[in-house]
Formats: sequence, structure tokens, C-alpha cells
Amino acid sequence: MSSFFTDIILERGKKYFEQNRVFSVNQKGDQTYTGIVLGSEAYHTKIIVDDTNQVIDAICDCPYAKDGHHCKHEAALYFAIEERLPKDEQQYIDINALLKRVRARSRSSYMLKREFNEEFKKYLKNIIQLNKQGNFHISNYQQVIEEFLSSNYPKDYRHEILNIMFQGYCKLLTNEHNKELTVQWLKENMKYQRYENAFSHIMSVVYLLDVEDQIAIIKEMLLNKRNPALLNTYFKIINDHHLDIKKYLDEIQIYNNNEDYIMEIIRYYMNNQQLEHAKQYYKEHIQNIRTKETKAKLESLLNPENEDAYLNYLCSKLSYYNCSEVPIYYDDLKEFYGNKFENYLIDFINKVDDYYSDYELAIMFKRKQEAKYAIYILLQKPNMNFFDPLKGMIKEYSLEMYLMVYVECLKDYINQGIRNYYLRDYIYDLFHELDEMSKIELVDMLKKEYPRKKKLHEMLDACLKEGDEIEIQY
Repeated sequence: MSSFFTDIILERGKKYFEQNRVFSVNQKGDQTYTGIVLGSEAYHTKIIVDDTNQVIDAICDCPYAKDGHHCKHEAALYFAIEERLPKDEQQYIDINALLKRVRARSRSSYMLKREFNEEFKKYLKNIIQLNKQGNFHISNYQQVIEEFLSSNYPKDYRHEILNIMFQGYCKLLTNEHNKELTVQWLKENMKYQRYENAFSHIMSVVYLLDVEDQIAIIKEMLLNKRNPALLNTYFKIINDHHLDIKKYLDEIQIYNNNEDYIMEIIRYYMNNQQLEHAKQYYKEHIQNIRTKETKAKLESLLNPENEDAYLNYLCSKLSYYNCSEVPIYYDDLKEFYGNKFENYLIDFINKVDDYYSDYELAIMFKRKQEAKYAIYILLQKPNMNFFDPLKGMIKEYSLEMYLMVYVECLKDYINQGIRNYYLRDYIYDLFHELDEMSKIELVDMLKKEYPRKKKLHEMLDACLKEGDEIEIQY
């Protein structure tokens, strides 16, 4: 219900309620409540709610309300109504009462966090079960979140409980009705600061909604709050779903002097082979381009001869002090160049080699599940140290490519003159994936490629003879 009022009005109304200024609360029918609220004088107030007890209209005879605003007297009546509403203990938990109880018996903030989380998880487990049975109304949980966001729960642990809360919310989005109520709830509430403060958690819910609803919620925030930080989220949703970016750009033209907005417009023109339009638009807005990063991106887009400008910009930022940023730079390049990413991947890897070990690089690709690009790199630059941690991922992606890359890395390993002790293990490991005829062909190929390496020939013959009977020790 509180989404009907602003934060300031809610706060003032709550003080009036707590000061016992609300009298003669009466219910007329199922959805209309009246009361008298004592301010500078006694004001008559009325509130109308819907089937889910959300405020849909409010009236007061104070001067502020007569001017068309919703006042603190109406908000005070809202708190009086909320206290009287019957609560289904299975579907609702009084967050403030829980916090008060746990604080009374906790000797430290750590104990408070642990006990609060345990109590809340019990409630969450119960409502998820009720939801599976079709006996839960999600507005109850929305009210719990609202009350938590308005509570004075310790800031040190607020992030953790918000994470639990919204993970739980995601599990409740099991039907279209719950999704519709979620869209309505977020559109009404995202304008409030307390909801914006939980934005990163709320986005886990938003991403489970239909794409048009995702866009509508973010757009509502962009237009109501003038929040440029959300532009990239807005563009990402649209681009990830291959929608007409120009249509959605036109709907938020208030941002047309923003660098990210300008970038998307120019990218749109370039994607539609409208180079002259792109250059003209850039010329008209060049005074708004201030960061080196955006300038490098636009140089790459607008000047085909200097398409690697953004790659060079990112590589110029690499150093031993910020090598932890390599995965971020990788993602930035991949997103910016799109289908052309492979053209610049090897150059980027060559630059990274100065600061990032082969093993670190392999782990990055493994975490990102980038088997395709790992194979591309290995076929261009065979490297057993890079390949070794990625074996399982590449093999799962394609056994054929796995064997091809393995052979290339094996040859590179031989070329480096590595001790035969380690080479034997790699050959035995590869043999496990080959039939008898393929083993013979591999050995024959390596002998022909390295005719003068007699010790290698002897080792290959020994491996072939021993075959799968060799037990490799890891």
C-alpha cells in the first residue's frame, strides 16, 4: 500500500500514527476506510483499497490534499488500517517485530544476523511450499520486502538478507499472475530511494520477467529519476534480445546528450550502413564526448582504417598493477566488436601475455565457458600450459577439436625441447582418446615431422608398445 505515498509523506504519517493522532477508524464495505486525524485541527480522511489491500485512492479535507496532493493525514490513516488488517501468519512475517525480538536476545550484531537469517529462511521455506500448492499471494511477500527496506536493520548485514529475500522472490515467480503483480509492484515503487538502494538485488527478479516488462520497468526509472547509470542496463536488455534500438532510443530522448546514448545512436546508423548520418550525428554532439574510452570506441566505429582504436585503448591501460582487470577488458572487447571479436582476440592475448600467466588466462576462459575462443587461440598459438587446464571443457565442446588442438599443443611442446619425462604423460593421456590405428598414425606423423629426434622416436615406440596398459599418475 505504501507505494501510493512519497517517502517523506509516509515518514510523517507514521509519526502521526505513532503519536496516536488517528481516531474513529471505520470500515465501510470491504474496501473503504474512514478516520479522523488530528493535525493542526481534526481532518476527515478516507482511503480506498483494492482486493490486495493496495491503496487506490485517498481523500482528506486538509489544505494540502485539497491542492491535489496526498497528505500525511491520509498516510497516518493508512498505518492505522494496516495494523487492523488480518495477517495470515503462514503468508506474512512482521519484519520489525522479528527484528525487535532478535535484538532483545542478541548480544552482538553477528548473533543478530545469524538468528534473523534463520527465522527468515524458515518463513521463506514455508511460503515457497505454499506457492507450489497455489495457496500464496505474492503481495504478502512484497509487503514484507517493503517493511524491511523501511526498517533500521544493521547496514553491515543488510546486503546479505536482501540477497536471501530476492533469491526467495525469484522462486515465487512460477506463474503469469505473480509476474503481472511483480511488474505492477516494481513500476509503482522503483521511484523510491529505498527501492533504488536495493536495485542490484531487484534486477535478479527483473531479469526473470518478459523482456518488454524489463524494458518498461527500467524506462520508468530512467524517465522519472533521470538516472544515467541505468542506460547501459537498458541498452543491454534491448541489444541482447535483438530489438529495434532506435525505437527505444526515441522513447528516452531526454538523454540525447549522454555519451552512452550518442554511442548507441551512432552504432545504430553504422549497423544500418548509414555512415554519413553517423558522422553528421557525431559532429553535432562532439562537444558531449569527454572520455577517452568513448572517443576510442567512436574512432573504431567511424573510421574503418582505425577499427582497432578501442583495442589499442584498452591495451594501453594494461599494467602489472591492474592485471586483475584483464577479464573485464576481455568482456568489453567482446561486447564492443561482436562478430569481429576474433579479428582482435589474438592481438589482445599477445598484449596480455606480458602481465598475465598462461594458467591465469586459461582459468579465465574456463570460468567464462569460452571453449570456442579458447580453441581459436590454441590453433593460432598452440600452448600446452594454456591448454592443460582447459582439456575437459574443450573435450566436452567437441572431441574432434579437442584431439586436433591436443596434437598441435603436443608439437609445440616438442619444439620447445621440454624434458621427455613430461612429454610421456601428455602422449599417454592423448592415447586414451585414440583407437589403435590412430595411435600408429600419430606416432608415424610425429616421426616424420621430427626425423632427427632419435630419443623422441624411442619414446614414441615405447608409448605405442605399452599403450593403454600404462597407468598415469596424477
